[in-house]
Amino acid sequence: MEISQTTIAIIFIFLPGLIGTVFLRYLTTDAIPSPFYTVIYSFLIGICSYFILEIIYFCFLNCFNVKFGTNLKLWAFIKGDNNFEIQEVIFSTLLSISIVLVLANLITNKIIIRNLQKFGLTNRFGDEDLWNYYLSSSEINWIYIRDYANSLTYRGRLKYFSSANSMRELGLEEVTVYSLLKSKELYTLESVYLSLLEGTFSIEVPRRN
Repeated sequence: MEISQTTIAIIFIFLPGLIGTVFLRYLTTDAIPSPFYTVIYSFLIGICSYFILEIIYFCFLNCFNVKFGTNLKLWAFIKGDNNFEIQEVIFSTLLSISIVLVLANLITNKIIIRNLQKFGLTNRFGDEDLWNYYLSSSEINWIYIRDYANSLTYRGRLKYFSSANSMRELGLEEVTVYSLLKSKELYTLESVYLSLLEGTFSIEVPRRN
């Protein structure tokens, strides 16, 4: 089956954005986006990376001598010209990763959300669920996990956490295990991995001295 030039052009546009979207997923605590949002993110990041590349070509390579918007071969390729340079896709992909690093910093540190909160424009804490937001706080270190299903309490230093569907996973270090009802110390552990069903436990943070 022959692939049309328009299809190839669309692939070239989406490829840097798709790679950037994958990086963004693994650099942040956001859940895996739906196919619809994956397409939207890929398109926007791809277009932004090519736009920045166009600016670089216009300002630094062609020194303002070529009309803006015509510096990349991709634009002519979209219009039907067969001349195309694959390095534009490579450079655009590298730029998309740079864009994603900036976006990841904005998302992880919630810079946009916090500034909007200062002006009273939103009371949201972000797009992630409260689980990620709460445990990502720099104030979270030592925690108590009340495991109601097994009548145990775990005290330890939070090292890792993640969520998969209805299961919540945590990794603790320097762990002390107590009975839930009498808070009697049972044993100590160097570390522990817990996989707990959502709604069967609670997390507490002790008051700082």
